[in-house]
Amino acid sequence: MTKNFLSHNTLIAELLNTPYQKPLSRKDIAIIMGDLIVSQSTLSRKAHIEKKEVIISTKNTKYQEILRSVFHASIISQILETFLYGINVFEINWERKGGLLVPSLVGRDFQEFKFNNEGKLVFLGNGGEEEIPPFKVVYGIYNQSFRVPYGESTLRHLYFSVNIKNAGLDFWIRFLEKFGEPWAIAKTDDDPQSLAYEVSNMLNGSTAVIDKEEEIELIQPSAKSDFKDLIQYCDSQITRFILGGNLTGEVKEGSLAAAQAHNEIRSEIALSDERILCYVCNRVISFFKELNGIKEEITFSLFNEDEPKLELANRDKTIYEMGFQPTQEYIEKTYNIKTTALIKEQELSAENYSTTKKGEKDFKPFKNALNTPLIPFKLPLNKNIAFDEIDNWIENLKLKDLDLQSLLENAKSFEEVLSAIEKSLQGEDLEIAEALLAKAIMNAQIYGAING
Repeated sequence: MTKNFLSHNTLIAELLNTPYQKPLSRKDIAIIMGDLIVSQSTLSRKAHIEKKEVIISTKNTKYQEILRSVFHASIISQILETFLYGINVFEINWERKGGLLVPSLVGRDFQEFKFNNEGKLVFLGNGGEEEIPPFKVVYGIYNQSFRVPYGESTLRHLYFSVNIKNAGLDFWIRFLEKFGEPWAIAKTDDDPQSLAYEVSNMLNGSTAVIDKEEEIELIQPSAKSDFKDLIQYCDSQITRFILGGNLTGEVKEGSLAAAQAHNEIRSEIALSDERILCYVCNRVISFFKELNGIKEEITFSLFNEDEPKLELANRDKTIYEMGFQPTQEYIEKTYNIKTTALIKEQELSAENYSTTKKGEKDFKPFKNALNTPLIPFKLPLNKNIAFDEIDNWIENLKLKDLDLQSLLENAKSFEEVLSAIEKSLQGEDLEIAEALLAKAIMNAQIYGAING
């Protein structure tokens, strides 16, 4: 009796009939996806990945053009919705174009597929299980585990919040419809029916004539905002679950720390979606290579032009200054830029310079220094400037008994070199040395500016 009585209440009915543990019907999915907050949050989550540029890493421009057309914006958007369903299945149709079998992806209803006892995905067609041919289907799974073999469905988690929100909204609208207008209350000691007729005419726009002893009062109904708060709470929970937080709705005052934490959480969630996208696309590329007998390496990746890799660039710069040279392939793949063979030319020029210096290939500017210069000289723009002039200047940099070359080789630091020069030279000789060093520093700065 109690259950039947409670079931007449809209919210309680939704609580008692929540099919959280049951498969969602197409109607349930349509209701959840039709919710404004769900749609808005989903678009915001996908936009974090969709703004990135698709990179097809291969030396063959023909393969790049084909695969770029395969992974167009609509397909990428559909793949990024994997988190909604848990598992997202795509049928691959192959068509021969220009002597190659080219794939075309078509999204399918995930409820039409299941895993058999062997763990293979099969198609549920004509009331039975049908084996899927090779290279015909590709799928992505979000947060798969032994507990959820078909992935963790966000729609299933949102079912409760969306339906409770809709029920609360329905109740709120009906409440306002019935009790939102002022109530007309009349008081009389005579015929109440006659006075009710007069009040009804007054509310319909007509006039009412009553005795002066009678009284009519308009009372504005008051109500608590419980259902309004309930709707806002459901919206907040929906946004929090999809985006990992609800900074706009929950933070009343500006907070840089809260904004940074919110963005970090969103980036981590977006990274999981990006990994699913790259897995599905690279899986299709592996099918494309195998069917067409392509041995060349081809990969799918994303690059965000709005997020320069400053930390990675600083790290690579530090490694380079330690004496390690990154490869041209690494630079192009990491920073998505095209490079020339200028680096190799610099290495050759530096090697020629070190070998022509009196055959001293292991020359060290000071003790414990690296054998080769950390940053090799670039080719001078002015062809009249040759590396021999640098050698001549070093040979002339000998004052009396001061062996600068020996001092540089045995010193442990530049400070020790400067201290030894200051002790060895006095008066006019020290002034000459200071002038020469100042000139050398100026020439080095000019030389560096000319050669970039």
